[in-house]
Amino acid sequence: MLIFWLACHSSTPPPPESLPPVVAITQPVSLSQFRPDESFVFHATIQDDETPAQNIALQWEGVDGPESPDSNGVIEFEAMVTTPGFQTLTLSAIDQDALMGSSSI
Repeated sequence: MLIFWLACHSSTPPPPESLPPVVAITQPVSLSQFRPDESFVFHATIQDDETPAQNIALQWEGVDGPESPDSNGVIEFEAMVTTPGFQTLTLSAIDQDALMGSSSI
């Protein structure tokens, strides 16, 4: 019986668990100050080991941005401040496994 058990068990490790995309907002930096109707550059990167960058869906809060990053995982566009006061900008990325990563400034 012990011999059969050893023959049935493989030494191959289980597949690695899928991880959500990593989101990094690099511009603007936290606590940046802009006047209403002033434009600013938004820059972020998305990294995911399983999903090609252009297949990652993006969700935005506080700013309107593109639906997906470029093929290198880069997002860059010019945005406009529309309301005065402190704002929180959040970028969420959803991969093909429906896992979500996000970042806020």
